[in-house]
Amino acid sequence: KIRTDESTISSLQQSINGQQLIINRFNQSVTNADVQKKVAALEQSLHETENQMLSSLDKTTIQIQTLLNATVASLDLTVKEAQADIQHEVAIVKGDVEQYVRTTQDQFSMENSFMVWQLAGTFTVLACLISMWHM
Repeated sequence: KIRTDESTISSLQQSINGQQLIINRFNQSVTNADVQKKVAALEQSLHETENQMLSSLDKTTIQIQTLLNATVASLDLTVKEAQADIQHEVAIVKGDVEQYVRTTQDQFSMENSFMVWQLAGTFTVLACLISMWHM
């Protein structure tokens, strides 16, 4: 009877060892609960990342808006300064042109007077010559 018992015990030990291998394999495998925990952790991480990105986007938008406003203000100031410089230069050019026009008109007036006197002198000399011819 001991041999039979030993053989039964040996058979039972082999069965237990086989079942232990199966249990170990299942212990190393992933269960539905493990998958659900991992999905929940991934969703939490996704939400945290999304919130961080939205926060970063808001900060970046504010920084860009601030820089854009500063750039627009700087450009407005530069344009106003350029307009003032251009208007000043235009005023100078207008003054120079007006002075040139006055000078030119004065010169034409003097030349006109000179021509009138020259023409009058020519007729006077001609009249004197004609009257001397007839004498």
